[in-house]
Amino acid sequence: MAQAVIGHVNQITGLELRDDPVIMGWELCNECRCRESRGQLQAWVAAMGPYVKGLAPRQLLGSGSEGLYGDDAATANLNPSSWYVHEGVSFLRDEAVASLDFAGYHCHYADWVPDASDDWAFAFVRKFISNHAQHAQLLLGKPLLLAEFSAVGARRQELYQLAMRQVAADEAHAGMHVWQLTLDEAHFCCSAKSIVVGREGDARLVDSLRRHALAMRASATSMPLRAMPPPPPASPPSPPVPLPPPPLRPPAPPPPDKHALASVDASALPHSHPSSSLLLPQASAPPSTRQKHADAAASAMAPVGGGGGGGGTGDGGGGGGSGGSG
Repeated sequence: MAQAVIGHVNQITGLELRDDPVIMGWELCNECRCRESRGQLQAWVAAMGPYVKGLAPRQLLGSGSEGLYGDDAATANLNPSSWYVHEGVSFLRDEAVASLDFAGYHCHYADWVPDASDDWAFAFVRKFISNHAQHAQLLLGKPLLLAEFSAVGARRQELYQLAMRQVAADEAHAGMHVWQLTLDEAHFCCSAKSIVVGREGDARLVDSLRRHALAMRASATSMPLRAMPPPPPASPPSPPVPLPPPPLRPPAPPPPDKHALASVDASALPHSHPSSSLLLPQASAPPSTRQKHADAAASAMAPVGGGGGGGGTGDGGGGGGSGGSG
């Protein structure tokens, strides 16, 4: 439903309502209540607020609440009567929802306490406006809008003047709307509370409203009403940090040189490779000094006339020669 209303095309201007500068903002619900509950209305505002704000991000968004106080402020006696703490409304909790551009409240004292005296009405209006201003500024940190105000009876002109003076003097308030400003031929509801343009008895009040609007526009102390953009969509999670590459393995040793292995002494190989000696060709060890002497002695004892004797040298050689002559 919200999408159909906000996206409706004005047949005269050709603009969707979300783009029409005539519309200041939207309210989620007019004077919603949820009796005997705590937090249910706030949960609904928290769910609907971002949705509607996303449909019309350039226009203001309010809750439409009366601004009654819930059981979180029951002992402070801030409501028109003690019964209103049971209506499921909490100005402090409901208006704290982040998607709401301003904190709003209504003041219809004659509807809440129909048999109220004039003295009670003046005292209540003064206190009700003051309390909301303090809470909006100190606890909510939002501009405040008195979205509806009405007064009835013989002193209603004075009550309107009281409300307008108080709103104009307070820094927390960004503005004030009356309920309701209309034309005589409109025949709208709640005629007792209507301010009718062109009606002789309301001429002075209409002029007061005009001067109040000019004063609020020229004021530099009130908190401005600005449409806050909707929160950005949730960004996808960042990719995980890549792991460092595994350490480089040392290069494989070159294949063994068969010719080089032939000169390796197998006994010098590590014991962890007992089979490596089986792969190596056996190399003859060089003759020792003792072996040289044994070979020389064997030559000296060779038979006379053998071909080997002529090869001797030194004393051995001479001996061999003598044998040959005999």
